[in-house]
Amino acid sequence: MIDPAFLIDFFKEHQALVLILGMMIGGESVLIPAVYLVVTGFISPPFFIAVALGAGVVSDSVWYGVGRILPQERIRRFGFMRRNQTFVERLNGFFDQYALRILYISKFMYGSRVVTQVLCGARKVHYPRYLLVDLLGLVSWLLTLLAIGFSVEGSVEAIGGGVYALGVGFMVFLAVAIAVQFWLRSFIKRKLWK
Repeated sequence: MIDPAFLIDFFKEHQALVLILGMMIGGESVLIPAVYLVVTGFISPPFFIAVALGAGVVSDSVWYGVGRILPQERIRRFGFMRRNQTFVERLNGFFDQYALRILYISKFMYGSRVVTQVLCGARKVHYPRYLLVDLLGLVSWLLTLLAIGFSVEGSVEAIGGGVYALGVGFMVFLAVAIAVQFWLRSFIKRKLWK
């Protein structure tokens, strides 16, 4: 069994490497624990933002590249695409019109990041514009997470409930994020089916 003290020491010595690999492999799901480490002082906010932006841009650009080089016919053969051809055709039209807006919003919709990057590449979205919107979305998302994390951290100290209050704060954040995601999905579906 691995000694927890060894893992903590390894993380302290190799914060950038661990955060970059975590984001490249785990994606946005790694950000919330990383924000906790920022709020508790284990990682500095500027360091977190720099590493998260770098890893996010590299990862998103790789998925964008996959979309650019993967033939459209192959993308259409994915199981979801075959089963929902009518919906996908309407989504493609919607995506052609609002690709950069969808890219920005995808940062706030858990689970939609990779698909959006691939679609941007497949639809040949102009890379400099893509990169600018991707960066703006990443910065917005990171600052939102940090703002929520630090606001929860203040309430943790005031209440004195530590872990419990932090958990409650993140649950509220999660509930708001899910509500926004459902609203965005219904908005997109209304636009696609009109």
